[in-house]
Amino acid sequence: MMQRTHARLGALLGFDNPLLGCGHGTAELAHNLPLQERTGHGVRTFAFGELFRAGLPVRQVLLQEYLDGWQTFTSRWRQAIDAPVLRRELLHKLMTMLAALRDAGIAHLDLHPGNVMVSPDPQAPLRTIDCGKMDMNADPALAAALHLGVFCFVMNGERSPSSPRLEDGARQLLYRLVGDEEAFTTAEGLLTLLLRYSSRRPFSRRLLLWPGRKSLDLEAIETRLKKLSRRRCASAVDAQSEQRLIESIEAFLTPAVERPILCSTDRDAAALPKRHAPRQTAQDRASAR
Repeated sequence: MMQRTHARLGALLGFDNPLLGCGHGTAELAHNLPLQERTGHGVRTFAFGELFRAGLPVRQVLLQEYLDGWQTFTSRWRQAIDAPVLRRELLHKLMTMLAALRDAGIAHLDLHPGNVMVSPDPQAPLRTIDCGKMDMNADPALAAALHLGVFCFVMNGERSPSSPRLEDGARQLLYRLVGDEEAFTTAEGLLTLLLRYSSRRPFSRRLLLWPGRKSLDLEAIETRLKKLSRRRCASAVDAQSEQRLIESIEAFLTPAVERPILCSTDRDAAALPKRHAPRQTAQDRASAR
C-alpha cells in the first residue's frame, strides 16, 4: 500500500508537467495499468482512492500486489557474485523486459536495478516498480538507449568514465534491441553518454524523449551532463564488480548461448556489424587530440 499526502493541481486536472505535476499515486496508477496490460512486467493494481479538500487531492491510497519473496535486481545480482550462469540468466530476463517495453512504446524514466524486481521462481518474468515517471508513447530506439544506459551506469557503480569494453558490450545489446541502422545511430550516441555520465536530477531524462523532437543535439547533451557531473560526488568503484558486469554481458553475447532474437527485424541482430564504427563523442575527440 502506498500513501501520498501532497496536494497537486495536476492530479486533479490530469496534467503531468513541471509546474502542475501529477500526484505520484495518480501517475503510478495511470502508468502501471497499461504497463501490466501491454507487457506483463508491471504490478497488479487492486484499488485506488483519494481524499479531497477544497477541491484538491490531499491524500492518495494505492493498493497493489505485494511481491512476497521477490528481490531487487541489485540484491539478486550481488548474490550471484560467483554464479556466472545466474548472472547471464538475469541479463537474459532484463533484455526480454526491455524488448517488451520497446514493443509497447513505453519508456520508464527511472529504470535502474533498484526498481526492477526478481521473483524466487526462475520462470517468472521481471517486474518493474516505481512507475510514476514514464512516457507511454516513446520512440522505441531512444527508449531502449535510455533504459540500457541508465541501468548499466548504475550497475557499474555510477563510474565515470565507463570502460571501453563495457561501452562496446552495451552497444551490441542496444543493437539487438533496435536492429535498425538509421535509428541505431542516434540511439547509440545517447547510450554512450548515459554510460559515461550520471543523468539524475537536475538533468531531465524526459526531455530526451520530448514529443515532436526531430533530432537530439548530442553535443549539447554531453556538455550539460559533463557540467553536472562536476558537481556530483564520485562513487566508490569496485573494479571486480565492473569486470563481472563486462564478462556477463560478453557471455550473454556469445553465439553459443541459447537465446531468442530480440530484434523485431527478420535479420540476425546478434552483434554490432563490424563495419559500424561507434559514434565519437566530444570526449573521444578531445582524447584523440
